[in-house]
Amino acid sequence: MLQDDTYHVSVNQFFELGFKMPEQNNPADLNELKIFYDPHPGLAGALCPIPFQVKKVAEGLNGKIMTLGEALAKIRAVTKGKV
Repeated sequence: MLQDDTYHVSVNQFFELGFKMPEQNNPADLNELKIFYDPHPGLAGALCPIPFQVKKVAEGLNGKIMTLGEALAKIRAVTKGKV
């Protein structure tokens, strides 16, 4: 049950509000194979709840082996490239 003072935004609104990803000193190798497992439930502890479409993609990555770039492409497909 949501409280009246809870503010929910979509991924697109989140970035439109000016959220920027922090600069990375050691960027990840997007071509390195990774094993994806146990996605975050997307509820408590998140800055904003994970949108349903992203959560669905993350759940689909569970147990898969692919490059980080391939996984990001799957997420970006449902976020209009905002990730």
